[in-house]
Amino acid sequence: MAMRLSLWALTLTGAAAWAGLAQGQAACGEALSAMCAERLGAGAIAAKDATCQRQWAAYRACIKRMAASAAPSAAPGPRGGCSEARAERLWSDAKDLNSCVGYEGFRAACPDTPEARFASAKLAQLGCAPTRSQPQHRSSSAWANAPAAPKPGETFRDCGACPEMVVIPSGSFLMGSPADEPQRGNWESPQVRVSVSSFAMSVAEVSFADWDACVADGGCDGYQPKDRWGRGDQPVINVSWRDAKTYVRWLNGKVSGAPYRLPTEAEWEYGARAGSAAPFSWGRSITTDQANYDGRKAYAGGGAPGVDRQRTVPVKSFDPNAFGLHQMHGNLWEWVEDCWNGRHEGRPADGAAWMSGNCDVAVLRGGSWDTRPDLLRSAFRGRNVRDLRNHLIGFRVARGLQGF
Repeated sequence: MAMRLSLWALTLTGAAAWAGLAQGQAACGEALSAMCAERLGAGAIAAKDATCQRQWAAYRACIKRMAASAAPSAAPGPRGGCSEARAERLWSDAKDLNSCVGYEGFRAACPDTPEARFASAKLAQLGCAPTRSQPQHRSSSAWANAPAAPKPGETFRDCGACPEMVVIPSGSFLMGSPADEPQRGNWESPQVRVSVSSFAMSVAEVSFADWDACVADGGCDGYQPKDRWGRGDQPVINVSWRDAKTYVRWLNGKVSGAPYRLPTEAEWEYGARAGSAAPFSWGRSITTDQANYDGRKAYAGGGAPGVDRQRTVPVKSFDPNAFGLHQMHGNLWEWVEDCWNGRHEGRPADGAAWMSGNCDVAVLRGGSWDTRPDLLRSAFRGRNVRDLRNHLIGFRVARGLQGF
């Protein structure tokens, strides 16, 4: 699963509290045998493992006592605390991600917890470079001098092999299509108001060059999808939803900060519209001078017949929209995070991924080089099984802005 963004809400406490807890974890660790500590670190203590369960309970109780005695008298600073319930939730997320950034993020968010000890052990096991071997206490001037988050419209790369990202502004929009939009479908109904927080999205579809960099670095499970029209800046094809998640996992193992992920369906439509309520980001009509699709027939809402290229084109072949995103309409269908739901009733109003419904399939957006023009509309919704690989589907990535 994608790690929750709350993992990156870092915490600050006094230096004395940190020192006290460090001593406490060392002392309390005597309650755990080596065998049980190893099983716990792997998340493998079974309910029937009574001995390790008792040791784990004693360890947690010891840590709580040490945390209480080490707690500073002043109110918590900007980082706040980490409740037991939150620690359990974030520890589960960190284990799901199973990467340097996941365990480092947990240790930063919940350093006062028993699991923090095992996060450190997993970081060592994974060979992660030490970035926060102990809590950092920044002065107010240090916080003031920290790099500012990029502003809407600005682009950045988190690493040399990472995709180029652009910051999308926060805002709200009507998701779905109005009843009078030509060639609309019932699955685009009803229109719902969705508010989206600022986030970053890759300026273009993930290319073969991007994917090949992942494989060369030991990521993406070593999978090398076949191309049909060359590699390089052609968009990667023959990648399933699950394949896209391996690329995301590779990115998260390379950088710190908010985790990369697939965009949510709401974020995707918000980005595709780029402030427009029309069927396309540039207006109500479409031609093959604006996007790559099967142009043998015109869109009923406006536009003339055009060419049928019968292939993908490089990822930045057409001008970007007002948010700086290339080819949100056409070229390839794009996987998004969400499960399929047949209508918009019940959709999260905050733009989050809708992870209930039919989760055997995932949502696809944008249309492709092989589809008719009405399927390229911002509101159109497609779907397919998560394991599908073919030459019509690709993806792009998103990430939050925490961590800058």
